[in-house]
Parts: sequence; structure tokens; C-alpha cells
Amino acid sequence: MAKHSRKTIGLLVTGVTDAYAEALCRGVTKAANNIRMNVVVVPGKYINRDTLDLGPLKYEYQYTSLYSYIKETNMDALIISAGSIGAFTSESKLMEFLAQYVHIPIILVSSNYEGFRSVSYDNEVGIRNGLVYMIKELKCKHICMLGGPDGNTDVLERRNAFIKVMDEYGMELGEYSYIPGLLSGDNREACTTLIECNPEMDGVFCVNDYAALSLYEEMKARDLVPGVDIQIFGYDNTVEGAKADPPLSTISADPVVLGSKAVSAVLRTLGGEAFTTEKLDAQFVVRRSMGQKVSDDTFDGQRFLNEMSSDQIFDMVFYRYRRSGQDTATTSVYSTWTHLIDCFSDLSSISISDDAIDDEIRTSYHRFIDSGALDYADINQLLSYFQQLEKTANANKTIDARERVYRLMQEFYVDVARRMDTQVGIAREQQVENVESIKQFVIDSMAVHSDDVANYESMLISLNHLGVNNAYMYMLDKPVKYGVGESFATPESMKLIAAMTDKNIVKLEADKEVSIDDLFDNETMKESPHKFVVVPLFVEEVNYGMLVCDLSDSMYAYEEFLSSHVSNMIGRMVYKADR
Repeated sequence: MAKHSRKTIGLLVTGVTDAYAEALCRGVTKAANNIRMNVVVVPGKYINRDTLDLGPLKYEYQYTSLYSYIKETNMDALIISAGSIGAFTSESKLMEFLAQYVHIPIILVSSNYEGFRSVSYDNEVGIRNGLVYMIKELKCKHICMLGGPDGNTDVLERRNAFIKVMDEYGMELGEYSYIPGLLSGDNREACTTLIECNPEMDGVFCVNDYAALSLYEEMKARDLVPGVDIQIFGYDNTVEGAKADPPLSTISADPVVLGSKAVSAVLRTLGGEAFTTEKLDAQFVVRRSMGQKVSDDTFDGQRFLNEMSSDQIFDMVFYRYRRSGQDTATTSVYSTWTHLIDCFSDLSSISISDDAIDDEIRTSYHRFIDSGALDYADINQLLSYFQQLEKTANANKTIDARERVYRLMQEFYVDVARRMDTQVGIAREQQVENVESIKQFVIDSMAVHSDDVANYESMLISLNHLGVNNAYMYMLDKPVKYGVGESFATPESMKLIAAMTDKNIVKLEADKEVSIDDLFDNETMKESPHKFVVVPLFVEEVNYGMLVCDLSDSMYAYEEFLSSHVSNMIGRMVYKADR
């Protein structure tokens, strides 16, 4: 791609609408923007997945056509979520898939395969800490693992870490101590087997948070309570896990950080460095799925303050913050939070009241709140942590000093409640605005004009309601019909039938052909860095082409809806023209 003015990174993922992929995308796009590189996100779903019996997902295989447009002539480097993409295929088939990109520098994320550079989390350290906590602190005697599909390197590493710790502590493993499942979380059968074949099971490590949440569902159906009847922890620290009831203990392997590190690895590789593999530290995060709250009689305040790092506490309460792509270490939310915790640590170390410390805590609290922290906080987790801080502050104090701590904390609780009431109102207004935006997008996109070009242009203009200012609609010379398991034939060029740059429609010559080499950097695009997502256009078995547009915040929620809606409109237009 030397002829293009700016280097382009392709990010190959299974989608942009799930929490993991969104976080990975945000990490990659922010890091790439900082170094003025283009990013093209290719949400091609799962290769070799049999979708025939998946009902509404029957034609999801059409998304995999997007992978065929990625060439060494239009990409300078690729970041590939290989483990996710290959979740429904064999390792040999996944290697065949990766082989088509052999002439492009590749960085794999969360997967380690021989011959490929990769950035991933160290599976063993976090898992070891979680299992040792189960064994030593919770006194679990019969620990099992709910795993994932064979052939996935992450699954294998997590299983090996589990077996290694169990062997080290003399924990006997039976025939059904490890049950393979799915990474997607649809694990009803696996969870049933796990529970019924292990009646004495008191602890479970789940291969990821989605698997753990499927175990939650099966336990609920059997009147079993996570954290009471069975101790559970997962992996990935997803928003869904943190918001579960009870909140899920997990291994924090932040995809935002992973994405940022992958971009750094791309730079080092393009710079000629002999980069191979980078392992990131993963942290164990304890929540209520591994034991109920400690009683007042046994609460150890200093241990509470010391047992988790500031980063772990921050991830527990502000998991939304990292998922938003923010740089935690350089922002006021993080710094004011850690200063507030330091003040409580000072308060807990003395046995009498101290006006100076009380005032410093009040000042720190208001700085923390004014930083916008509540926009990202899990309020249940925040209030729960405040309660633990209150216990810590009250330890070994006189009655008068405890009363002052009580009044201080009541100020905070009341203030949080008032602010949350306001925040709920703002959230409702935002929800109304989002619904209105979608409604206006649908209305405007369906405007009928006398010629097809004007109709296509209306579709692009309507994307403004989804925060999209740049969009380019490519069509195949003729629609291609192909089914599950069949290969998609990649054309040498496509027709650019409509283009919008900076919200303005670009007038094109009739039947303008664009080479595959220039799909993501054509002459109608502006020079500033692109942050694009590729959207397939298809109706059932018929593929019409694709839409390349801005990866706006709305696209993380509505990309699949957009694909379906625009595709159906194009399908009707093509059908009408053929009659």
C-alpha cells in the first residue's frame, strides 16, 4: 500500500455489537488515531460456522464475505481476533484462513499460534490467583471448570492453568471435572452436565464471563445461588458480569488495553523490530460470586484496604470507563478516586476524629464526583465499596469518632442518591434522543426518488442520524448468490454508486469502478485518518456488496440493524429493476 498517503490497519473481529469486540475496537481505534493511522474494522463473524439451523442467524455467514476484500494491496497490517473468528472451526481451517494474509504483517490478539506474532494476556497468573483464593480463603474442596471449544489456544491455556493449580494443591480431578462448552455463552447442555455429574462441586472456574453467566442461569433453575452454594469466577471482566446478580468475580483482561498494545506491536513490526509475542498481566477481581460480604464481627479493615490494588478496585467499580476507551492513568476520574482511597486509609489509621482528615475527605469526594465519575460508575459496586470503607474507617475508634464517620458517610450517600436521580432523568432523555435518531434514520433512508442514484444518496445522508459523516456504498457488478459452506468469489473491482464525505454527497461519474486496492482509501475520501467499519449488504443468499462508513458510537449498537435495513431496501430496488 505504499502508494497511499496514510498507513491502514485492518482489524478483523466477529462483530462490533458485543462488549468484547467493542472494547477491542475502541482500544485499537484510539491508539491508531493518536499516531494518525487509518483503521478499517471488518466484522466478519465466524468462519466455517454451520448456520443452517440457527433460525434468524441462518444467513449470518454472509458477513464472512467481508474477509475476502482484505488484501496486501489495501492493508499495511492486520490485527486479528483469531480465537473468536475461529470459534466454530478446527485449528487447521483457521490456519488456512490466516494463510491468505501471509504477505501482510499480522498481530493476533488473545491467541497464540506458532509462526504468528501475538499480544495476549498471561492466562496463568490471574487464574492461579483466583483458584488459590477458592482453595485457601473459601476452603473449596471440589473445584471444576466449564471450558470452551477444543482447538482454541486461549481455552487450552486456561485449561492447562486450571489443571496445573489443581495438581499443585492435590485437588483430585474426575472424568467430569472439566466440561467443554462454547465461548458465546450458550452452554445449557454443558452446565447441566457439569452440575449433575459433580454433586459435591463447591467451586467453578469458567473459561469466560459469558460461560459463567450461562452457569448462573442453570443454577437459578435449580434454586442454587452463586457465591453461596457454588463459588464462581470467570474471565474477561465484562460489563455483563459486573452487573450480574451477584456480581461475577473474574479475571480482568481488558480488551481496550489489548487493542492499544496490538497497535503498538504493529508499529514495532512495521519498523522492522523482530517482535514475536507480548504477554500482559491479568488481575483477579473478587466480587460476590465468590463469597458473601464479610460480617462486621470478622471484618479486617486494613486487610480490606490492602488486598486489592487501586487498579483492581477501579476496574470493579468503573468497568464502563475502560470500555469507553478512556486512558485511565491520565484522567481525573482515576486520580481523584485513588486520592479519595488514600484519604480513607489515613482516616482508618487513627483512633480519634481529626477535623483536617474529615475536611480532606470531603474535598476529595467532591473533586471525585465533579470529575464525572458517576457517569461511568456501577452504583451498586460504588455504594458497596463505600460501606466497606466506612467499616474500615470505624475500626478501633471511640463512639464519638464513629458517629462523626457515620455523619460524613451519610453526606456522601445522600449526595450520590440526589445525583443519581438527576442522572436517571438525563439517561431517559438520551434514550428518547436515541430512539428519535433511529426513527429519523429509517424515515429519511426510505425516501423515494425518481432515480436509483438519488435513492442511494438518501440512504447515505440518513446515516447522519447515526453519527456517520463519511460513507461509501460499493456494489458488485452483478448480485452474487451463494450458500452456507460455499466460497465467495472476490471481484477485482466494485462499483462506487454513492459517496458522502464530511456529510456532503460527492457527485460520481456513472458506473464508477474502484479497484479492490482502493476500497478503503478512494479518491473521494478525505486525507485525515479514517475510522471505518465495513457493513455487508445482502438479503438471504444474495450478496449485493458492502458499505464502508464511519465507526461512530451508534454503530456499536446498530451496525447489524443498519446492515439488514439498507440491504432490504437495496434488494427491493434491484428486484424492481429486474422486473
